[in-house]
Amino acid sequence: RGFGAIGLIYPTDGGLYVQAGIFTANSEDTGNTIDSFFNEDEYFTTVEIGWSGLARLPVPIAARGPMDQNNVHLTLWHKDAQPNAPVLNQPEAQGVAFNANFMYGPNTMWFVRGGASDGWITQSALSAGIGYRPPSASADLFGIAGGWTDPANDNLRDQFTFETFYRYQLTPNLAITPDLQVVMNPSLNPTIDSQLILGLRLRATF
Repeated sequence: RGFGAIGLIYPTDGGLYVQAGIFTANSEDTGNTIDSFFNEDEYFTTVEIGWSGLARLPVPIAARGPMDQNNVHLTLWHKDAQPNAPVLNQPEAQGVAFNANFMYGPNTMWFVRGGASDGWITQSALSAGIGYRPPSASADLFGIAGGWTDPANDNLRDQFTFETFYRYQLTPNLAITPDLQVVMNPSLNPTIDSQLILGLRLRATF
């Protein structure tokens, strides 16, 4: 949501790639941030190296993230300090993140991702899970995952989150997804040991 640019190269004939990006750190949900990029020296920069199963396929770069069924990468990032940020005086921060997701057979994908940071709200995090498409209903999707988060604030406890869902594709244009989440030791609610969250999402396309 911040103006910037990103570049990507494939240094070999295989799936290896290297990409780098620079954006204004003063992102907005709405509005134009071009002025912030050129007039304020507050940037978010990234360098990433990885391997992509879509490297040589004619898929737009913007669409490769959610469509890349086989991908592993390591990302280094840095954010400049923002002394005039509207929410709070945000300090300089940097970190490292990794992701690995691969297909296991034609219908199952597993993933592991995590990262560590210095100067950010979350000090470290790790999550893993699987997604499965039933052969008899290939438009449906079952998912289950778990995650751990270590807040940077030493006064907050580590949080563990578990989630499972099933997306029913009722028609080609209508899907419904019941969702169950269990949060153990919620970091921002120290008075309780666990939370149970039930969700239901309806998606319609036209």
